Amino acid sequence: MKVIEIPMNVKNYIHNRWISRSHVLEADPKHLAPGQYQDLDYRILHCVFNELVKFVEIEQAHLNFNWYFTYRENLPWYNINKYRKNRTFRSSAAGLDMLDESGHDQDIRELYNWWTTARPGRPDSIQASGLEDYYTYCRLTFIDNSSYFCIDMYDDRYTKQMVNMMHNNMTQIDVNYEAEDTAMLVKLIKIRGSLWT
Repeated sequence: MKVIEIPMNVKNYIHNRWISRSHVLEADPKHLAPGQYQDLDYRILHCVFNELVKFVEIEQAHLNFNWYFTYRENLPWYNINKYRKNRTFRSSAAGLDMLDESGHDQDIRELYNWWTTARPGRPDSIQASGLEDYYTYCRLTFIDNSSYFCIDMYDDRYTKQMVNMMHNNMTQIDVNYEAEDTAMLVKLIKIRGSLWT
């Protein structure tokens, strides 16, 4: 019995350590660029939500792939066994199909959709407040294009009061975004007990 267990344990160790890396929280490189410094609060948000995305697109999709044959139909026969054993099949549609419309599954679906669709679609606070247009106007009007600093430069088009109001709007947008991120992170932490396959 021990002779059979050792190779299986070695295989599972290798798979978990270097392929699925189930012991590591990772951020998606498109969200956090490798080699650039990021504060811990930003890393926590991105790493935890990336794990939620992997849970839906890999783990839930893997269950769907093994139990239902819908997503196997268009695959070559030689890939089916590889995907079934190695958990390398990735599909958001297959993962979302495994989630019910009630309870924690509904929360998982909502958080997944918020992270993958709603949050990336939020307008940048500098654009939404109008400051980007102001900075572009300043660079073109008052200084050469190589400088990005537009401090205390006003005229009839952009008065000091207008620029101050845009700064206040940008700050309020950032505060609202931060509150939304925190609320969603807390919601995810509250349902973490149901994130298993």
